[in-house]
This record gives sequence, structure tokens and C-alpha cells, in this order.
Amino acid sequence: MTNSSSTSDTGPWSWLRGDLHTHCEDAAQIGDYVDRIDPRLDFLALTNHGQKPVFFEQHHMVAELRQRWTSGLVLSGVEWNAPGGGHACVVFSPHADEADHAYALARGFDRHLDGAPPDITAGMSQECAHLRANRGSIFMVWEEPWIRLVSRTEPWVRLMSRG
Repeated sequence: MTNSSSTSDTGPWSWLRGDLHTHCEDAAQIGDYVDRIDPRLDFLALTNHGQKPVFFEQHHMVAELRQRWTSGLVLSGVEWNAPGGGHACVVFSPHADEADHAYALARGFDRHLDGAPPDITAGMSQECAHLRANRGSIFMVWEEPWIRLVSRTEPWVRLMSRG
């Protein structure tokens, strides 16, 4: 849907439909996954859980999705796990090292299988440094329980505004 009353230097704005929180935990099922994508979507992000071993094979799934689903944009992301069971989906702009960057975030700053809590401030600092160096962008979709936790305990807003 185009909003004809809103214009920018590049023309009218358009509404896009997307899903920034999807999972596919079996690479062999990518064909079925593509078949189930809502045809009304313009984009989607594959955001498997960062502490699960399948996450570190996600780049293969993203590449195959990009080949098979040509009517929309496929983004790569991670469902970042937090103490207390909260989550945030971190979605990266497409670039050559998107998988390496996502894997480094998950390895270094996600809740680990041994129960060690993530370092939210360090993780966000790394994200901001990467964005400044590469002029990229990320989207963060925060789930409500983590918003309360982070807003009380971490200066993440200041980190996100350094750019």
C-alpha cells in the first residue's frame, strides 16, 4: 500500500509487510519452509536461537532461502537470549560478513548452555562498533520481559545512540 501523502527525496513511501522473527531448525526442511511463507510478505528474517548448534549452520539456510524465495528479501538474524527467559531478535542488514558477525555475537554474548548470563552491554557495544565501521544497520525486536530487565539494568539506549 502506498501512502501518497508522504514523500521523500526518493518518492512516495510504501508500506511493506514482513516477519522479523522466524525459525527453521532443520536445513533439510527449507523447501517446506519456503512453501509456507505468506505470499503477502515483502521480507522475512531467519532468527534461530543463538545458543543452539543449528544456529551456526544458519548461513546455509539463509543462502538457500535467498535462492528459492525470490519475491522477497531474506535477512539473517539471531534470537538473542537473556537472563530470565527474555529474548530479542537482532536482524542484520545483508552484507558479506553477516554470518560471521552474527556468530560472533551469539558465541560471545548470548546466554550459554552452561547457564552463564549474556553480557548485554558488551554485546551492544560490539554491535555499535560494527555498525560504525561498516555503515550497516540492525533491527532489534524486543520481547516485553527483556525490555523490563534491560531498561532497569543496562545502559543500552546510550550505546545504540552512539553512532
